[in-house]
Amino acid sequence: MTSNSGRSRGRKEKENKKAFRKLTNDYLCALDQFCRRAQNSDNVLENLKPFSKFSKNDLKLDITYRKAESFDETTSEEIFSVFEQNMRDMYEKSAVGWIKREKWDELFDNDARYVLARDDANMLHGFVHLRFVVEDNQDVLYCYEIQVNKLSQSKGLGTFLMKLLELIAFYNGFSKIMLTVFDINEEAKKFYKTKLGYVLDPFSPTAQDEECDYEILSKSIKQNPKVEKPQLPSGAILSS
Repeated sequence: MTSNSGRSRGRKEKENKKAFRKLTNDYLCALDQFCRRAQNSDNVLENLKPFSKFSKNDLKLDITYRKAESFDETTSEEIFSVFEQNMRDMYEKSAVGWIKREKWDELFDNDARYVLARDDANMLHGFVHLRFVVEDNQDVLYCYEIQVNKLSQSKGLGTFLMKLLELIAFYNGFSKIMLTVFDINEEAKKFYKTKLGYVLDPFSPTAQDEECDYEILSKSIKQNPKVEKPQLPSGAILSS
C-alpha cells in the first residue's frame, strides 16, 4: 500500500516536471523569436560601419547587407553564376549531385540573407549567404555559402568576410557560427580549421561515425554582454 506521503511526493515530482517542461518550451519559443528578430533586421551591419569597405591587394570593394527577397533577376543570376563556377564540380562528385533548381531555391529562399562585396563598377567579387536560425536547440548564425569570384581569390576577401561574420554574430548575441563543407574540399577545410579556428561540430554526421561526404564545422562566439537573450532554465539539458 502506498502511503499518503509517497503519493504526495509523486504528485509533487510530476508537477515539477510539468513546470520545468513549460520553462524549457518557453525558452525555445523565446530563442526562436530571438533568431527571428535578427532575421528580420534590415541591416545587421549597421553597427559595423568600419567594415563596410574592403581595400586590399588591388581590390576596393563596398560591403552591403541584403535580403534575397529584394533581389532582381540580374542580381540572382550574378550570385548563382559565381556559385556555379566554384561549386558545380564538387556537387557533381557528391552524393546529392548537381540539381540546379534545388540550389537556386535554397540560395534565393525568402529566409536567405546576404553580405555582398562589389566594386565601383558594381561587379560582384564575393558573397556570403547566411541565416539566423535555431540549430540543435542553439542560436546559430549559419553560413550557408561563402563564395569569392575566381578572379578575386587569394586576396584576403574570403578571410575578411568570415571575420565579418564573427562580428555580426557577436554584435547580435549569437553563440556560434556553423557551416557545411564537402569532405573532398581539402582547401576549404584547411581554411576553416587551420586559419579560422573552426572545429568539427558534435552534430556533424562524421563526429558520430556516420559515413558521409560532408562535415559540419562550427566556431563558438564570445557572448556580447550588451545583448539580452533568452537564458536556458537552470539544470536543463536539451536534446536535439
